[in-house]
Amino acid sequence: MTQDTRDSCLELVEPARRYSLAKYLDNPRLGGVAVILGCAGSGKTDMLCAVAAMFLFSQDNGRVYAAAPTNTRVSSFAKRCHDMVSRMVQKFPVNHSRRYLPFILRGYPLEEETTAFVNFSHCPWVPQTKWDIVASGEERQKYRPTSREYRLSPAFWLWVALKMPRDDTVLPLCPRLVAIRESFHSDPNYKVVRDYVDNKTPLSSINDTGPGSTTTLVAGLLGRVILAADMVCTTPHDARGKDYAAFNKTTKGVVLDEAGAMARADVFPVWTEGCRCVMTGNEMHEASILGRLKQGGWPCLVIGSEYSGARSLVNSWQ
Repeated sequence: MTQDTRDSCLELVEPARRYSLAKYLDNPRLGGVAVILGCAGSGKTDMLCAVAAMFLFSQDNGRVYAAAPTNTRVSSFAKRCHDMVSRMVQKFPVNHSRRYLPFILRGYPLEEETTAFVNFSHCPWVPQTKWDIVASGEERQKYRPTSREYRLSPAFWLWVALKMPRDDTVLPLCPRLVAIRESFHSDPNYKVVRDYVDNKTPLSSINDTGPGSTTTLVAGLLGRVILAADMVCTTPHDARGKDYAAFNKTTKGVVLDEAGAMARADVFPVWTEGCRCVMTGNEMHEASILGRLKQGGWPCLVIGSEYSGARSLVNSWQ
């Protein structure tokens, strides 16, 4: 990663925190494992997004797996990271190889996503001015009447790849999504799904089975979407899914949000051998991966609190 790109990543963090984060990351004792501690509102999530961006744009990393202990926290982190990295890459030169809409995927079980995709028979994208509120509120509930988010899900990205015009966002689509789109429109095996996507015919046989069934075709497309992502964010439980495990084998960067609430056994499906890892937390249980590192004397970046208009930051090494 060039110094300019590193500086761009650090700009995702409040100015008062940048020097401390940069100094901490340069600590030779880290060995590829960073721990950021802070209370709620201290800015540790922004720091986590900044380090995740460094992983994404590092030449020897490029892909990242992120996990958090709850579905709510995973969704929150995925959206925050996507929005922050989107603002960052808009400043890249037009010919920059990574200047495209960040492909950050909020993962759910593939079976749920297959059903979600075929149940939503209308184009779920909106014009560029409304991109940030795509599929929110009532629109989301039309096809997924649960608390699970539509935005950034595999079904969302598949609809984007297949239907959204290239000029509907301020950034071009990821080249890997474009490749999926081109393959979809040229492969005769996808004809029945193409007719559905183009609103020519309903998918009346969604419960069919077999290698050439509609369900199998959609599931295969969703699996390709997952493998094409820049970053996948799931709970540790969903990381055990076949498609997410396959993606994880391609990554060298791991991000753990609220790691103090994640038992060491939860981390095993996510933190594979040879990966660099950054994690945050405020409370540390003895059985958690964060508690284990802290008790073992691992160097941690501890962030002070933020209060009443003026920001106060106290960093210490522990």
